[in-house]
Amino acid sequence: MKQPLRVVQIVPSISLVYGGPSQMVRGLSAGLAAAGAAVTVLTTDANGDIDEPPLDVPLNMPLLENGYQVCYFRCSPFRRYKFSPGLLRWLAQHAQDYDIAHIHALFSPISSAAATVARWQGLPYILRPLGTLDPADLQKKGSSSSFTRRC
Repeated sequence: MKQPLRVVQIVPSISLVYGGPSQMVRGLSAGLAAAGAAVTVLTTDANGDIDEPPLDVPLNMPLLENGYQVCYFRCSPFRRYKFSPGLLRWLAQHAQDYDIAHIHALFSPISSAAATVARWQGLPYILRPLGTLDPADLQKKGSSSSFTRRC
């Protein structure tokens, strides 16, 4: 019998406060699981950038949700950046358990670091920019206008 595709999705947060892009990961994960894939979502407990308390979820352990697993990791004290050393350590230790990583949010530090870990571990990955390659967003980030014209 053929083994299911093993997908790990990495996203800075799936809290409702971050809106559509974060919530898309939930729908995509449920759809992949319904199609027979084994899906794990790695994310932080970030729940707002400044004064909001972190999500009240168990940390560092898989939770079953709509046919897929979610593992939450403690977000660093600089919650605005949604960074988690624990998430990266877990990915480094378990990368061989997956066929592909789907990493969301191009300009997020956790996403860049997760792509580096995946590369080091030989795990193929897809990096989803979340619309951040839009010329207006690139201008806000100080990117060169020549890059935006070429896209």
